[in-house]
Amino acid sequence: MSLKRIRLELARDHDYPQGSRHCGYEFVAPLDGDGHMDAKAWKGHRSDCAVTRFWEGSKPELGHLVRKPGGKWAFHYDVFGDEEDDETGYRFST
Repeated sequence: MSLKRIRLELARDHDYPQGSRHCGYEFVAPLDGDGHMDAKAWKGHRSDCAVTRFWEGSKPELGHLVRKPGGKWAFHYDVFGDEEDDETGYRFST
């Protein structure tokens, strides 16, 4: 297991036909030997797994990586906020 800094940039869509390197997420996550996110290692490194959401024209949002019921990963920004507002990583595998 090793902690890795991962950067996800916006892919092409109707608003950004070329994608955008100015919109996305940068986060730290533990990866196993196959490059998948490691849930067991995450439990011991939760405080190290920070996320920054950056979006053109907006202030960066700081949060952390969380594990949701059913094994899905999500980004949680507001410590005192509603967990329903967490952004789920639909394509993250474990």
